[in-house]
Amino acid sequence: MSFYQISDLELLTGIKAHTIRIWEKRYNLIEPHRSETNIRFYDDQQLKKLLNVSTLINNGIKISVVSKFSESEIEKNILSISTNETKTTNDVFINDLTIAMLELNEINFEKSISNSILKLGVFDAMVTVIYPFLNKVGLFWTINKTMPFQEHFASNLIKQKLHSLINNLPHKKSNHTYLLFLPENEFHEIGLLFSNYILRAKGIKTIYLGQNIPYENIETAITETNSSHLLTMIVSNLSTDFFNQKNIFKLIRSKNIKCLVAGPIDLLRPFEKKYPITILENPSSL
Repeated sequence: MSFYQISDLELLTGIKAHTIRIWEKRYNLIEPHRSETNIRFYDDQQLKKLLNVSTLINNGIKISVVSKFSESEIEKNILSISTNETKTTNDVFINDLTIAMLELNEINFEKSISNSILKLGVFDAMVTVIYPFLNKVGLFWTINKTMPFQEHFASNLIKQKLHSLINNLPHKKSNHTYLLFLPENEFHEIGLLFSNYILRAKGIKTIYLGQNIPYENIETAITETNSSHLLTMIVSNLSTDFFNQKNIFKLIRSKNIKCLVAGPIDLLRPFEKKYPITILENPSSL
């Protein structure tokens, strides 16, 4: 179990600290624990409750009403919102994923992903639910309130879902072939898998190599696949060594291959004028 300061709750739920204090006093919504020096702190269950309360309030239910709900009534209303076509449900899915990650609840996690895809479609579910959820996971990391196994639990289930979606797409003949890979020292594969889905859904042939591919293997793959495009992601400073691979860029130029690179704009922009690359700023640009 993790413990949180009120500033952590504000960061993770979007509810201002002074608002949480008011709800404590006026509605007895949650009761903080107290340290020996009388400092407030909160536990996982209280964080989960506030995430659900935030969802209900964002969907039009007043705090004076929510505060009177039992735990089962909160769950019932959350379910009602998530199945209501006219409601804004992205925050429901994000909070559900967060709670399922903290509980290591695979059934609920997979259910939330599937429901978001069913309601929004794959592209919008990834952009408006999965990516914001992963950003929230990053917030947990910044305050040291999530463990590596929880992040791996969540990311592996997301990757499983993407693999399943990709495997259900038909293979089609295409005028273009995209070679997708992460270079050495890049391991975060969700964005690359999503790119693979986008291309395959458009009927474009892809060759997917995956993460942490040695540079000499990339050279061989470029030579043997006759690819028209390369697509990679550079997220860490370590993997910018990709731009020092003279043989790879010699092949790119000689074969007139278009090289697409995604990642933080500030990290990539200095390389844009020196190398034959096109920066992908977001999934829509792909």
